[in-house]
Amino acid sequence: TEVPATPVAGSINVTGSATTFGDVPRSHWAWKYVEALYQEGYVSGCSADPLLFCPENELTRGEMAVFIVRGEHGADFTPPQPTTETFGDVVLSEWHAKWDTQLFADGYTAGCSADPLNFCPLQTHLRKESPVYFERMMHGVDYYPEDPTASFYNDVPFGGESVWFSKWVWAAYQDNIIQECEDEANQGDAFYRPEDGTTRAEAACIMAKAKALSLPE
Repeated sequence: TEVPATPVAGSINVTGSATTFGDVPRSHWAWKYVEALYQEGYVSGCSADPLLFCPENELTRGEMAVFIVRGEHGADFTPPQPTTETFGDVVLSEWHAKWDTQLFADGYTAGCSADPLNFCPLQTHLRKESPVYFERMMHGVDYYPEDPTASFYNDVPFGGESVWFSKWVWAAYQDNIIQECEDEANQGDAFYRPEDGTTRAEAACIMAKAKALSLPE
């Protein structure tokens, strides 16, 4: 989870050899994206002492809700504590309850099941799910993309056999927010790996692109 402290936008120096997080050196493929999010106050890390980001950790759906709600409302936003349960599997006393509830109120999610209405906050947030959130962050919560018009990843169905996530991955590809947002060993190949979990580094990369943040050199 994100540690409580939030940096002041523009408060760090990311020039030269300086790094903010002990586990995200300048040599890390996602360094500039993580630094950009920290600079703007969107993330504060997974540990305060020592200050770490845990870039390779896979996000749960509850943790991704924090990313998206902050991206929608601003880095300083904290949603109100809900007084009634929206999702049957989100207990109000859990830290993520306000973020999950706000994500639903903002129209970003319909949960992981409709009857009963559940959010599955502890499930790993998959790479096939991420484009939905970030495309809506860019284009509005009512945005719904068209079907793909070309084959672009070998493991993302195309055309008549396409599945629900194909159009979202295609839209994100067209908007150039998913390219290069994965481990260097996988960048540039013909696979999207939709069933893999989304890492914190990957989410930082996509969000920095979706928000068109200035990146450090």
